[in-house]
Amino acid sequence: PLAKRFITDRRNRYTFRKAVSILVLVLLIASLVPIWVENTESLVVSYGIFFAGVAIALQDVFRNIVGGLIIALSGIYRVGDRIEVDDLSGDVMDIGIMNTMVMELGGAKKGGVPTGRLAILPNAIVITSKIINSTKDHSFVWDEITIPLTYESDWQAATLRFLELIRQETGAMSKKAEQEIDRLDEKYYFPENLTEPAVYVRLTDNWIELGLRYVTEARKQRTMHTRLNRLLIADIESSGLYHIASENIDVTGRHTVNLVHESGP
Repeated sequence: PLAKRFITDRRNRYTFRKAVSILVLVLLIASLVPIWVENTESLVVSYGIFFAGVAIALQDVFRNIVGGLIIALSGIYRVGDRIEVDDLSGDVMDIGIMNTMVMELGGAKKGGVPTGRLAILPNAIVITSKIINSTKDHSFVWDEITIPLTYESDWQAATLRFLELIRQETGAMSKKAEQEIDRLDEKYYFPENLTEPAVYVRLTDNWIELGLRYVTEARKQRTMHTRLNRLLIADIESSGLYHIASENIDVTGRHTVNLVHESGP
């Protein structure tokens, strides 16, 4: 009755009842051992061996329960947070005594959209693995778009124009991010408070690379990324001042070409 009252999930209730039944059996056996073992020293040794075996057998259960307590007390992640563990990223849907249920996402390369698959993670991951929480204490992430321009392009005009476009689209989010960082400064240390959009320039063998960096809402990262790409493509097509570059390959060496003339009948 108590398990049903405090544990709503059926799977977690089942796991909890199994663990309790095993512990009851262990305690029962431990209480019966003194009946057959009269020597005190032998009894202590027997208890030590017995409980060591039980601890080894149930170590995963204990680790998951401890992990659940750590999650609940420390707030490493909560229901609704977007986390990344090892090669898995997703939104936390439920946190149980033993496991955490996550809606899997496609990852950064796929824009972080749900795959529809549910991943069940043992709570012990908070002890053994690195947890990345994208939405803990704030709602934004930094994103970047890379654009290669030809050396014949007016890259300075492109830099100013691209920066203007990004500011128009992400200005509200930049202000919100700045406010959130101001609040976080009371809890964490931020070496830099850069929420304004920026364009970084890098020279390569084939083109001038512009890196457009901006802040966006974590759950709308792909939407904003797509919107900005469309605006940038339209601007590049209409400007006539700058052009997208492609990789050039120079082929050198000696080649023999044989021309064969076939005469008609």
